[in-house]
Amino acid sequence: MLLKSNSKYLFFICLVYVQLNAQQNFEGYDFLQKTKEGTYYNLYAASIEFKFVENKLVYDYQILKEATYPTDKSNYTGPQTVTYSDYYTNNVQLKAKILHLSKSGHYHAKKINEFHSKTIASDGIFYEDQIQSYFLLPSFKPGDKSQLSFSCRGIDPLLTSRFIFNLEMPIEEVNYKIVIPDNVRMKFVFVGDSSGITHSIKKEKNQTVHVFNGHKRMPIDFEDQAEDIAYYTPHLFIIPISYTQAGKEISLAGTTANLFKYYNSQIKLIDASQNTELNRITDQLIQNLNDSLSKIKVIYDWVQKNIKYVAFEQGPNGFIPRPAEKILNNKYGDCKDKANLLINMLNHAKIPSYYTWVGTRSKPYSYDQLPSPHVDNHMITTLKLNGRWLFLDPTALALEYNFPSAFIQGKEALIRLSDSTYVLEKIPVVEANKNYKIDSLFLRIEQDNITGTGIQKNAGYFKENCNSTIINTNQSDNTLKKGIEIGNNKLSISNFKVQSNASQDLKFEYQLNLPNYLQNFNDELYLNLNLIKDLENKQIEIQKRKHDLTNEFRYELVQHIQLSLPPNKIIEQLPANKSYTNDQFSFEIKYARENNNIIYDKKITVNHLLLKKNDFKDWNDMLDNLNKAYLETILIKSK
Repeated sequence: MLLKSNSKYLFFICLVYVQLNAQQNFEGYDFLQKTKEGTYYNLYAASIEFKFVENKLVYDYQILKEATYPTDKSNYTGPQTVTYSDYYTNNVQLKAKILHLSKSGHYHAKKINEFHSKTIASDGIFYEDQIQSYFLLPSFKPGDKSQLSFSCRGIDPLLTSRFIFNLEMPIEEVNYKIVIPDNVRMKFVFVGDSSGITHSIKKEKNQTVHVFNGHKRMPIDFEDQAEDIAYYTPHLFIIPISYTQAGKEISLAGTTANLFKYYNSQIKLIDASQNTELNRITDQLIQNLNDSLSKIKVIYDWVQKNIKYVAFEQGPNGFIPRPAEKILNNKYGDCKDKANLLINMLNHAKIPSYYTWVGTRSKPYSYDQLPSPHVDNHMITTLKLNGRWLFLDPTALALEYNFPSAFIQGKEALIRLSDSTYVLEKIPVVEANKNYKIDSLFLRIEQDNITGTGIQKNAGYFKENCNSTIINTNQSDNTLKKGIEIGNNKLSISNFKVQSNASQDLKFEYQLNLPNYLQNFNDELYLNLNLIKDLENKQIEIQKRKHDLTNEFRYELVQHIQLSLPPNKIIEQLPANKSYTNDQFSFEIKYARENNNIIYDKKITVNHLLLKKNDFKDWNDMLDNLNKAYLETILIKSK
């Protein structure tokens, strides 16, 4: 909602009571029963009041958490915890107490005097790391309560926190009060289902008060491989558009153009850097290279491997990239630091490159929907080569130049072209056929054993994952070898070798022995050649699953097996070929005879980043067919 300052509008909102949707559907959810089973919030309340202090727009924020403990055990720390930034807030105050329930039914308060704090780092973000303060819950009895109050002064109105209307536990009452001076224009962005949340508006002297209120709110349903809670939990953002002071309107956010100005002001604050040593390294890297692509590859690879990614910030460095030379000297930096270093090196090599802001896939917002710093949480480097944008993420350990990080695929990116110009571009989703794992097995039968050689090729994000393992693990060969599962747990692998080349697929080569795998009955051999059972028993429990299912990236899994039979054996029967085709997923298994060899080929394609609930049944149908195909055996007889 956009507040206007003309008198007719203000008179109108004095009379308005907006109910977003009066009733929330609680079918199948017994709030009273849930509150008897475990800890719940009696009250979760917050207020934010915008005001001017020394002609600067700031805000005072308060929050109150009151929880009841129906049993003498609690698995939740939320009621005793609050998270905030120590950079863009000050005057932080924390108070807490325990309310013990007496036999007479009255509560007796005991003040909490000791608080603990720790830094909460989030991978990939360029905002300052958050401070989490908490108190340890003392002994309590069923029926006792806890109260935690937090207050602070926020010094940057663009960085107000989102307010979430569902938490980790049931909430009996939730409310959010927002006080806005008449000379401030605000935009409210409500994301998610607003059912059961009311919105009232009241005009007071020189300000307007908004109150969002809800009752008997369900806890958040957390599930593995689900999208971030921002996709399915209702929440509210406050975006300051502008304010009027001394007859002049001062723009803040509310549009992508204003947001870019805000970001650009941070880039301008990067301390000057001579880059003497950095330029020397860059010149050395590209001294024998003539084409831009070769220079991009070698510089990008050097930054990935030589500058450690560390997501730990202090003060304003949470927003402003450090100077490139300082990052070089430190040998570490966060996403914005590494992006700045890479930009400096590429520009020195006469390859124009640009600061780029992007929200990871945990952010469901577009810049048009949410033109505020909440829209993104990551910084990368972007350049254009032969008319095509390349999105380089130097926080990755071993990502190829033409691959964006998996967690920003499909997201919108804001690219700074200059101090006054920018462009929005959508980051592509990498096709499944560029992310593949191919296993080729060349086998023979020795008595009841299967022996032979194996080769595995990894490309795309599979290759990146393997290379990251090699970089991070001292015993990389053993770690990668453990990931090879063929036949059964009796498998033994020897002579395992890894071949890693930046311009080729990452390859494993090895010898294998699979003892006692063949089934011998009345001079007949029964062989199941489905030695690698990808996606086996990965059906979704449709009745239990509440959310869509995420996938890190699209991919292909391919197996090619050539089994040579002994001279005295012949193929009596091969299974029929099997397949299943869908736009989002498919498989194909084929058998063939070639002289006295059995040829087996399998290909599984997973062509989605998000599997919607409506597609769960089709997914299970494919896996049912796949698992049945995995049971098929080959009959081999003696001549």
